[in-house]
Formats: sequence, structure tokens, C-alpha cells
Amino acid sequence: MYRAPVPLQTWSGQLQGNALKTGAATGGRFMRHQLNRGSYGQVLILGVDDKACNRNMGEYTPFELYYYSWLCEVPNSPGLSKQMCDDIIRMSRTVVAGQRGHHDLLSSKAYKTIGCAFAPNTGVQQCAGWKSVWACDLGY
Repeated sequence: MYRAPVPLQTWSGQLQGNALKTGAATGGRFMRHQLNRGSYGQVLILGVDDKACNRNMGEYTPFELYYYSWLCEVPNSPGLSKQMCDDIIRMSRTVVAGQRGHHDLLSSKAYKTIGCAFAPNTGVQQCAGWKSVWACDLGY
């Protein structure tokens, strides 16, 4: 997996639990930030966790696709390219629109730990859209 501007981070089960708690708080239906104990940064995105329903995710896993979509807020970062990011943004159906906060959080050297989780929206039909929440929490 791509590493260029992203510092090495240690996986944290606590942060993974915090990320899941955040996504699950809305039933996976929409994004609402909540920083739980031990979390000092958080990124959220609506998405899916599978390649069902003829979803084109290219060579990426669903998690990789959304993680890259955050990093692609700054497509000229080392290790990324405009073409790669154009493809990722298209496949993830993300609207970047000049944002860079997600990229800056994930590439910050201040954060040493990370935990990510997917919170499904069980109230939506499987192929009805990309309506569940991916969340990653960051810690020191």
C-alpha cells in the first residue's frame, strides 16, 4: 500500500473501536464527528465495504479506495499522481472540492496511532448507493 507522505502509524484497537462507535452512532446513515477518549483526529467518508453490484474499485480494496480518496485531496503529494487520484475520486464517488483537511490529518507526523472501521447502514438495500460510513481515528 502507498506510503509516501504518510508517516508510519501503529494500529490501535482502541481507536478502531472509537471509529466504529462514531460511525455506528448514526446507524452508518450519515457522517457526524465525535472524538472519544484517546482520539485526537478523525476522518469520515460515506462508502461501501464490498465490490458488489458491479462497483468498479479497480485494483483497490474498499478501504484502500477511501483511504486514498482522503490523500488525493492533495494529488501532487509524493507518491500520488493526478491520473491515479482522478481514477480514485471517480471510483469512490468522492467530491474533493478544494478540501485538504483529511490529507493533512492522515499525513501529519504528530499522529502515531490509527484505527479505522466501517459502520454499515443496515437500513439501505445493498445496491441502493454508497450510504455507510468509513471512519479513521488518530492518536498520539
